[in-house]
Amino acid sequence: MKKKIVSLILIAALVACALLLFTACADDTKRLSFKAEVSFRETHEVERSYQGAAAYGKYFFQFSDHMENVGVYDLENGSLLCVRNWTMNELYHCNNANFGIKKYSEQDEFPLLYVSMENIDAHLALVFRVQRSENDFSFTKVQTVVYPDPRQSGVYYPNCMIDGQNDRMYVMGYTEYSYKKSKSNRIKVSEFVLPDCSSETVELRSEDALSSFEIDSVTATQGGLVKNGKIYQVYGFKNDITFRILDPKEKGFTAVVNLPKNKFKREPEGMVEYNGDFYCADVTGAVYKFSLTE
Repeated sequence: MKKKIVSLILIAALVACALLLFTACADDTKRLSFKAEVSFRETHEVERSYQGAAAYGKYFFQFSDHMENVGVYDLENGSLLCVRNWTMNELYHCNNANFGIKKYSEQDEFPLLYVSMENIDAHLALVFRVQRSENDFSFTKVQTVVYPDPRQSGVYYPNCMIDGQNDRMYVMGYTEYSYKKSKSNRIKVSEFVLPDCSSETVELRSEDALSSFEIDSVTATQGGLVKNGKIYQVYGFKNDITFRILDPKEKGFTAVVNLPKNKFKREPEGMVEYNGDFYCADVTGAVYKFSLTE
């Protein structure tokens, strides 16, 4: 009888711990400090929507849907420095952008910039060499990294995150032809060695992945970055917007924070880090600054 009571107590304790862990992972809002909406003195216009963003030093690069253009901003003084326009491509969504660590040339100021399209037909990332002459920026495509074909790999709306520190590329997508959350839909994350830029085109194969795992689906994978081996990313749109930390070693989320609905009114897009704070741009081009206590 005593053993049974002890067992019941242990089970109850384990259940309580599990509930606490679930609650902490369900919404760690207290860990987030929302600071301000970033005010730029001037902004660049886009025809459709603002999408992925990247930062290197004080320079903030804001891409747009269909790769219409990229605006380069100074995060220190809030000025728009440059707008570079391209011929629009309907397949190029520019969902996420990350700088790596490696440079095309040792003399370059900026490392290579990766722009991920998150498109079933254009399942790829474009790699750019970024150069600057005062406030004029140029972008030269030096490589195309092609993800495994979604129709063969079963990973739809593929997107990538760059871990330059560890020379890795994480490719993630949905196991169903939908970016919405459901019980049957999953998010599959695969880890690849980050290709060097010696070849103009690199095709990743599913069998070349160093590791792969699946997690419960979350609506709409958006922009993010890799820091200390963990993926910091925003998800969702409208009334279901979250900021999450995904640890590939743990094969799951270690933190989930509901972002303020009164701030992110439509859809979060690109996210960068600068001076210890996160900057998240939404689909309208508004940029919000916040910090997270880990």
